[in-house]
Amino acid sequence: MASSLIDLHVHSSVSLDGEYAPEKLVRMAESVGVELLALADHNAVRGVVRAMAGAEGSCVRVVPAIEIDCIFQGIDLHLLGYGIDIDHPPLAALEAAVDAKVRAIFPETVEKLASVGIDVDPERVLEASGGKPPCGELIAEVLLAHEDTRHNPALAPYLPTGKRGDMPNINFYRDFCAQGKPAYVPIDFMSLSEAIQLVKQSGGIPLIAHPGANLHADLERIDAILDAGVEGIEVYSTYHDEALTAFFRQKATQHGVLMSCGSDFHGKNKPLIHIGDSYAGEDEAVIRAAMLPLAL
Repeated sequence: MASSLIDLHVHSSVSLDGEYAPEKLVRMAESVGVELLALADHNAVRGVVRAMAGAEGSCVRVVPAIEIDCIFQGIDLHLLGYGIDIDHPPLAALEAAVDAKVRAIFPETVEKLASVGIDVDPERVLEASGGKPPCGELIAEVLLAHEDTRHNPALAPYLPTGKRGDMPNINFYRDFCAQGKPAYVPIDFMSLSEAIQLVKQSGGIPLIAHPGANLHADLERIDAILDAGVEGIEVYSTYHDEALTAFFRQKATQHGVLMSCGSDFHGKNKPLIHIGDSYAGEDEAVIRAAMLPLAL
């Protein structure tokens, strides 16, 4: 994949599943030629100021952003907000509220994994969390790191020689903890409409993140999502192959909404995804022109 000058979807260590500090992300972006970067941590904005400080004296411009967990017609979605006011009180308060919900489901996640033959030591996971809410990716990391658990036959696909071993932590999450999977525990996230309102009240622009990853076989539901007030689509995503990219590009054009591009870089949980894996081809100049005025 060609490296892009813009990457409008990266995660820092502020996200519960991110690895690198916001300042480090800016240096990494600069090293690969990314000039416009959006830090879009999960339900959190406190990393943006640190990213901006890290960008001082560099060629990188930082777009303040967020990725909000929300629900639409029973489907878990992620809403991106660009150009937000990170000091907007309800936005700043979101992280603690969502963290509490993620912590609350952890015991049930452990129980459901046990029911499919995967025993998890909760204390071991909590110790490894560093104070963050324990997520499915962390559970996988801990299980695979210890000799007394990594040889469980259920984990064989996630070992280096296994068929899911290329990105073991996120693949474990997708196979066991994602919506519709055996250890999935629903969380009472806000509705899509509430998330859109929150972004707009903070002065931001709401775009739907990697819809191909969430809608799966129900791609036509993107029309209803856009009709609900979403103002753009993350068309170019590491989750989208050429066919999905073409489909969502056509939908963005049809609805007259913005397009975006993002790698969804996390670090060790998605080791095959790098900053700048967000090339948008002939649309990159258009996306850059739309997003550059939002940078701080």
